[in-house]
Amino acid sequence: MGIRAVAFDVDGTLYPNIKMYLRAIRFFIKHPLLMYHFNTVRNRIRSIRPIDDFWELQAEMLAELNGRTREEAEEIIDKLMYDEWEQIFKGIKVFPEIHGILRSLKQDGIRLGVLSDFRVHTKLAYMQLDGFWDGVVSSEESGYLKPNMEPFLLLSDRLNLPPESVLYVGNHYQYDIIGAKNAGMKAAYFGSTCFTSTRGAEDCRADVVFSTYKNFMQKIQRII
Repeated sequence: MGIRAVAFDVDGTLYPNIKMYLRAIRFFIKHPLLMYHFNTVRNRIRSIRPIDDFWELQAEMLAELNGRTREEAEEIIDKLMYDEWEQIFKGIKVFPEIHGILRSLKQDGIRLGVLSDFRVHTKLAYMQLDGFWDGVVSSEESGYLKPNMEPFLLLSDRLNLPPESVLYVGNHYQYDIIGAKNAGMKAAYFGSTCFTSTRGAEDCRADVVFSTYKNFMQKIQRII
């Protein structure tokens, strides 16, 4: 069965990460300890199984690190890490080739998807990318973060396709490529080189590796 959908990670995949970092400096300065604790929580959650309630667990873990009640932590996450953080993406421009790539794939009858570890609808609107997609998923909806299989399987379900019919594009080898491959998808790694093991040997499970969107369509043509 051939590829019938191409799905994308968002952060660092649809736009350069440096643009987000520059716009987020004021937020980092304003909330340095919160950012450190929240990132710690998210990294720990990636390896926890099973999870009964993702949002409850996330709030409980942040509350423990931040010296708050769970209710206070929930409010902080909603107000700062979701709502205020999303404002950073106003005006962020995607890679210049992205709109053309999405239109070209659509014209070829390929379904389009998005999977991000954070809420994504507002970010897509800010980046003028709403309206393209046949399936949009935040990992949190599945109860797990990447590289767990659940977010990728939920995306496959939203696209109404089996995982093996989906090509997933991402810039983080462990979260995006390993997660997609473990879920049965094809994977395109957006990076200069594929993952290299500590022994110096290349350990690349990606089906495609590309470093610029200028040759993206050419690179994925053999798979599609």
